[in-house]
Amino acid sequence: MMAARMFEAPCKMALSDQLTERVFMDKAILTPAELLHTLEYASNCLLDMELFERVVPMSALMEWLASDIVGSKPLLLKARCLKAQAFIEIGYIHEAF
Repeated sequence: MMAARMFEAPCKMALSDQLTERVFMDKAILTPAELLHTLEYASNCLLDMELFERVVPMSALMEWLASDIVGSKPLLLKARCLKAQAFIEIGYIHEAF
């Protein structure tokens, strides 16, 4: 529950007290574009902290949202660049392409 409270303020989500039934009471508050920018910010913070392994799944989610849900080419490019940067820092240079 404490983790839910931590993400409530930055993501502007209204969380319910009963996490088993419905986690988010109002799903329309956080738009996919806002979620993309939140993922980008979190990925950049993780890159700054040198937690490169954690950037890869976040950038993969960001890539999927940008390409299939939002249809934004600039955000798709940002997601791929973040993922490539993380793979290069980890040492998987062939995966970065």
